[in-house]
Amino acid sequence: GDNTIIFAASPIATSQVFEYDYSRNKTFDSSFGVYESNPSDVYANHYGASDLRGVLQSMASNTSYFTSAEQGLMNNTTVTTKDTMNSSVTYTTTDKLYALRGNYDNAQYLWAGSSDSTVLAMSSFWNSGDWFWLRSPSANYSSCALFAVPGKSVHDDYVQYLLTVQPASNLNLSSVLFASA
Repeated sequence: GDNTIIFAASPIATSQVFEYDYSRNKTFDSSFGVYESNPSDVYANHYGASDLRGVLQSMASNTSYFTSAEQGLMNNTTVTTKDTMNSSVTYTTTDKLYALRGNYDNAQYLWAGSSDSTVLAMSSFWNSGDWFWLRSPSANYSSCALFAVPGKSVHDDYVQYLLTVQPASNLNLSSVLFASA
């Protein structure tokens, strides 16, 4: 309807880890996401439990990043992510800023929005720039998550690797008035 997805074309933060401790599983907490049946533990590459998600939540409510008016336009968006520790079940998180989803085997696209309904093609939306974190865990290693290499591909690396942050947000434009000459 009156909503649109925006994606940061350049980093809003640099030198950010996905998770500080790559070797430690975390005991599940309900703040990590909504599951059909809650697990007992999650891997270090779990987006819902990640330091990356915590930083995005902090940025979304910080007027150094977004004015109060801008924050009022940012919708909470529910996104789905795989939990590779728990039989690759999916869980949802709901935030105003969120990392995009990537796929190691389909590196030409990234996904945004509720139900990953918006597809961002590398050739148009992320063809150049800095490497940035995605919310997707590595399917091969519990201590690795995916990141985008603009203009090239999607890779995985240790969660404590320092990369940039380029999130997306869904904006409510139903009350925005503007004019153009």
